[in-house]
Amino acid sequence: MFEFLTPKFGNLFDLRRGISDFLQTYYELRGDLGFNDIGWKKFKSTSLNLGKLPSGRPEELVKQFAQDVTRSYSALTAGDMVIFEYTSLKQVKKSYFALIVGTKYGNGVFWNNNTQHDLMSCFLVDWGTDLNILSAVANVLNSRKTKPTQKKYESLEDPKANADIRKKSNVSQEGMQAILPTTEFRTFILNIGMETIYKLNLNG
Repeated sequence: MFEFLTPKFGNLFDLRRGISDFLQTYYELRGDLGFNDIGWKKFKSTSLNLGKLPSGRPEELVKQFAQDVTRSYSALTAGDMVIFEYTSLKQVKKSYFALIVGTKYGNGVFWNNNTQHDLMSCFLVDWGTDLNILSAVANVLNSRKTKPTQKKYESLEDPKANADIRKKSNVSQEGMQAILPTTEFRTFILNIGMETIYKLNLNG
């Protein structure tokens, strides 16, 4: 379990560190906004009792807020942050950290008639992703007030359609493009090559 804690994303992005840095940035932001995330407060308190900062316990932090989920339409939806191992059709195995987004075909996971497979659409997170901006946008996308249509690729890329998301997250269009570049948009086959997939708890 939690095999993703060991591999590296490319040559530069330590997956464990990247995920733990995101979680800390995300929950610190929510704390500043007045959210009462009990799980995060307990983790901070435990860390301090051990004489450490949360950032000093990256593996424990990831294990605290990541849980394995089924590869299904209901478990994987737009706005979710996920980690998974994937073997491509060329038999290249890698670990990924990603933000699921919807498309015109579905709310993150959809059936493709041409390939006869379930596909998951997402933006990859790597060493160049600004975690402060990503945290602010992820928090808004995770809100119950955010409509599924606002979490779609087309909406997130369009300056007019994403105006509400940008306003609520206090992020510029340039910031949106920086964390959600079209070059990092991917679709993965769920029923072939996808091994254990974990979803981050964004309401801790």
